[in-house]
Amino acid sequence: MEYCKECGTTAGIEEHHIVYRSQASYMVGARINIKYLCGEHHRGNASPHRDRKIDLKYKKELQKKLFELFNKEYYHKSEIAELLGINHNQVDKLTKTLTWCKEGYERIDIVRSCMGGMLYAD
Repeated sequence: MEYCKECGTTAGIEEHHIVYRSQASYMVGARINIKYLCGEHHRGNASPHRDRKIDLKYKKELQKKLFELFNKEYYHKSEIAELLGINHNQVDKLTKTLTWCKEGYERIDIVRSCMGGMLYAD
């Protein structure tokens, strides 16, 4: 059973997509991009949809997890699909604007793409 990652309640749990569909539609299916929140923490005043500081906090947490997940310098599409748990069409969209090196796609470019084209500084 899922619970709110902010208050611990199990009632009215919703999936919050850290990187929004409008930022990176291919990340909607990636489990790493989901944070479970109650309605108040998802859509209320103290939520990532209404408080930019909370939104940035979640995005920085996700970015850190992505850098930990992608822990080598280069990846092929099949590895990206497996690590993110997304299908090959989504990987094609993710890598569409990335440069292919002879070793594969670069880690930093993959993470930036996963984050909707942005990297967030601490």
